[in-house]
Amino acid sequence: MSRKISNLRHLVSNLSPFNRKEIFEKFFFTGKNLFNICTECHRLGVGRVVTRRRWNLLYPEPSYYVITRVRIDCGRPNLDGGRIWGKLTWRGYPQDGEVMIGAAAKKEWSLVRKSEEKEFCHYNADPIKDFSLAPSETDMPPLLKAMVIQQRQKLGVSTDEEPKLKVKVRKGTRYRVLQAEDIEELQQRSVVQTS
Repeated sequence: MSRKISNLRHLVSNLSPFNRKEIFEKFFFTGKNLFNICTECHRLGVGRVVTRRRWNLLYPEPSYYVITRVRIDCGRPNLDGGRIWGKLTWRGYPQDGEVMIGAAAKKEWSLVRKSEEKEFCHYNADPIKDFSLAPSETDMPPLLKAMVIQQRQKLGVSTDEEPKLKVKVRKGTRYRVLQAEDIEELQQRSVVQTS
């Protein structure tokens, strides 16, 4: 596959003869759309691995779909329409279930060769290293903090401990964020799996 570039902004800023639109057309939208790829494959590409060119440039981890179902619209010229479903692996972590591929019409898809599939899809996942750590609690703004302390005093509750706000974050492999309790769960799972 193509060489991975870690910082696309650096690439865009250093290509001065082109504007942003020309860069995206030159680098991303030069391949085939997913319908063209599927119609050229045996069994319409079911079971094959496809990836977007942009994903290979932006992320060092492998991101790809394994095609599970294809419904081509035969009424369209060049058979370039329909619906395609697949199982997504985003930045090395498989997502749940089968999803419809939304960007199938974009001309930036590439088919991974059968001989390269195993090497391309291989990734040693380490959530503790790959994910960012978000705090579980944070300090309250001063006015809200004063209001909470005043309310506690009215109710007769002890005000020795400082009030904190609980932080809720979107969790999962798509957002790449963990909290302290998630790390403990992952470590317990790894201990159970190794024993």
